[in-house]
Amino acid sequence: MRQFTRQVLRPESFGGLFYDTGTRSLRVLTRPEYEAMRSRFQLESPRGNPLQIFDATTEGFPLRTDALSAPINLFVELTRRCPRRCTHCYANASALTQDELTLQELERILTRFRDIGGFTVRLTGGEPTVRPDFLEVLELLQSLEVVCALNTNGDFNEHFLAQIIDWGVRDFRVSLDGIEQTNDTIRWNGAFRSALGTLEALTAYNRSNDSKLSVTINTVLMRSNQQDVRAIIELAAGLGHKVSFGLLRITGRAKASEMLSALELGQVIEVAERACRDLRLKPGTVRMNYISLSGEMPLSGYRPFPFDGSKCPLGTLGIAVDVQGRIVPCGYFVTVRDERFRGDDLCHVDLLFAWHTSSVLNEARRVTRSCCFGCTLYKTRCNGGCPMMAYVASGNLDGRDPYCLRIPSNPIPEV
Repeated sequence: MRQFTRQVLRPESFGGLFYDTGTRSLRVLTRPEYEAMRSRFQLESPRGNPLQIFDATTEGFPLRTDALSAPINLFVELTRRCPRRCTHCYANASALTQDELTLQELERILTRFRDIGGFTVRLTGGEPTVRPDFLEVLELLQSLEVVCALNTNGDFNEHFLAQIIDWGVRDFRVSLDGIEQTNDTIRWNGAFRSALGTLEALTAYNRSNDSKLSVTINTVLMRSNQQDVRAIIELAAGLGHKVSFGLLRITGRAKASEMLSALELGQVIEVAERACRDLRLKPGTVRMNYISLSGEMPLSGYRPFPFDGSKCPLGTLGIAVDVQGRIVPCGYFVTVRDERFRGDDLCHVDLLFAWHTSSVLNEARRVTRSCCFGCTLYKTRCNGGCPMMAYVASGNLDGRDPYCLRIPSNPIPEV
């Protein structure tokens, strides 16, 4: 399926988006490009090129100037259940069963998301794979022809992994927080071997199949594992996978005392950059959330807002829903006890209507990153930092991220 979404943010320039589900490629189009490609594919579609075109104005919604006119990414907290008790879990997940979206409720939300031009769904938790109807959820996503991405601890056998792949998951983010002793202290005894087994199986799949899976090791950076950064990069390189280092978010079970200082973060960045050079890794193989490593490819081509690296993408590019189907600014807010960040219930409110009217999303869109203006790192290396961490530090989404490398903030006190 080839999919167009009309997204005129600046009518004189930005025309829309074009997404090819076959190649999983996205193009940001100028207005002339949008009109030309739309005309071409409309002519070709009767000859075997299915085409979906969505224009929010046909449903009575405006073409926004502060966000896309419809979300293209959806983050779903599929469950908050998890049999493990990782020390830094932002969702405070546990083995206890909590109210969850039913499969029927998920189907309504996901179908609507697809129908308004959305194309990527990321399943998070808790541990998504422990949900009893997990494979049925994958079957639903496959039937909707959206790209399914999975965040997981990898704690399952190869037979179950094969089923996950068969049901269309092509993007895996597997959690691993250090070498064996470090990882298992943070997570649980046996966690390293379990995750490694899944990562090795994914490597074997990619070596024997032409259609490759995207595999990333997700590592939460904190004081307990900062010494393992190079070892993680070397492990990923040996397996042929990418690495995404995420800075610890102080929510759920995470402790402020585990946050890296600006000095420690700078040292970790140097270690990561040196490892990338020594191993001759391609730009983008190793990423660090909100901090671009030197040597990464700069933004190129046509990159209007919100693709210009000026702020966090949630609320502008995508939408996150919690385990009960309520909108949150991002997944890190699911355990924040502030009702300002609990939005519409998508079981009862239309997704596109909520996208345009939600007070939660509109508050996120008002973030200006004015504190970053004039900084040479802004847009080129950090996107202005994380609004969630700014909120934790100051109570203000538009405040300064305490991980800021230019002007380090005071430590966050333990709650």
